[in-house]
Amino acid sequence: MAAKPTRARPRKSPEQSIDFEPVFTQEQVEKIEADYNQKWGVSRRLMMIVLARSGASLVERWTRGKGEAFVAMFEAIANYRTHLSAGVDLADSALARLRSIAAYVDKIVTPKERR
Repeated sequence: MAAKPTRARPRKSPEQSIDFEPVFTQEQVEKIEADYNQKWGVSRRLMMIVLARSGASLVERWTRGKGEAFVAMFEAIANYRTHLSAGVDLADSALARLRSIAAYVDKIVTPKERR
């Protein structure tokens, strides 16, 4: 059975490409920023500590009965990684918005007006 041809999405007009609402309020941004270090600081620090240790040092600590601590560190760093991955998605969304604005401005502002 042959695959059905796909339709190209209609291109948005420049005005449509900038027709988006804020994702956060300014108050939400300030709250997120204020709470960030409290929520993620320990996980970020654990990640950096692991990266600052040699393999031999990590093995020594693990074998001295610190296995539970290592499991907790692993989980904290894995959660931080998931958080950072979500941050990449937010950054991609922000960049897409800026690209839309740049394309829109490029269409409506003449080179003479840019000077």
